[in-house]
Amino acid sequence: MTKPSLNTILKLNFIIVITLAILNLVGTNLLATQGQQLNQIYAQTNQIRKENVALANDIAKESSLLALEAWADSRGFVKVDKPLALTTPAPVAYLSR
Repeated sequence: MTKPSLNTILKLNFIIVITLAILNLVGTNLLATQGQQLNQIYAQTNQIRKENVALANDIAKESSLLALEAWADSRGFVKVDKPLALTTPAPVAYLSR
């Protein structure tokens, strides 16, 4: 069995180092890209949360009593001074006791 020469060992080590460096570069690039995508997702999430808060405020404004009163006034509803209470007569079977 012959021993590999020093030149062959150096060439093999050089190829291994270059291969590992390229793999490291590719891995770093993938991580950086994923980090940018994650930042974009976080930004979109924050934007949607802000929109949800604004929409919740709009819903609260539109459903407030003052807004409902203005809506009713614009459609011709009027306030009643004395409400009319409709009652039903007692059932006949109940009266015969």
